[in-house]
Amino acid sequence: ILALLHDRRFLSGLARSDRKMIARHVPESHILSQESAERAVSSKNNWVIKPLDAYGSRGVAIGRMLTARAWKAELKLALKAGRYLLQEFTAAPRSAVLRLVNGRPKLSSEMTSVGFFLYDGKLAGPYVRSGPRHPLSISYGAVTRPGFVCE
Repeated sequence: ILALLHDRRFLSGLARSDRKMIARHVPESHILSQESAERAVSSKNNWVIKPLDAYGSRGVAIGRMLTARAWKAELKLALKAGRYLLQEFTAAPRSAVLRLVNGRPKLSSEMTSVGFFLYDGKLAGPYVRSGPRHPLSISYGAVTRPGFVCE
């Protein structure tokens, strides 16, 4: 879906205001191809590659966290395997997070992102994922917890 939102064929059918909203809020995303990989080699700090059919950040490579040589190797492996997304890197904002550490509350600055729980196709509420580093995944020390809407 993210790649579709940046496909010229799809965008041409949308209103200008919709195209602006997508450009502002949806990271540039493409199905990884030889052409997009060649473009991403020289601008590794701007890109992330993700498998289309994995979860928990398995198989994710973040260009800015790799050497140029390692990034090229990851792109080559992803191209060979197929079914990868090339996505613009977007740093998660930091905010204060309260965690229990050894039974005691500890306030720290962590990267955070907000998403939404869907159950049976219906919005069930927000969640917040936070962690010490990218990618924000439990595999890398992040936690997911319910969010609350206060009015």
